Amino acid sequence: MLDGAKLDSMPRYYLHVHDETDTIDEEGADFPTDEFALGRGLREARELAGEDAKTGKLNLNHSIIIASEGGRIVGEIKFRDAVHIEGLV
Repeated sequence: MLDGAKLDSMPRYYLHVHDETDTIDEEGADFPTDEFALGRGLREARELAGEDAKTGKLNLNHSIIIASEGGRIVGEIKFRDAVHIEGLV
């Protein structure tokens, strides 16, 4: 075995939640590509928006920042972009 080498490892991404109390993801998760990480961020945003809606208050400006292990910002998913809202007019 190679000392300290990661063989066939996937890159690690962090999903930081930005709302009333910013939550920094300190553990992260491994995904094969940026697109997979963005997809996970979208699902998380939808889940959190749904939980907020259950309380009767939903702030569409809340977001999830997806960052690579090196700190590169892969993308930002705002709650407003994670859901389709109908019937406002």
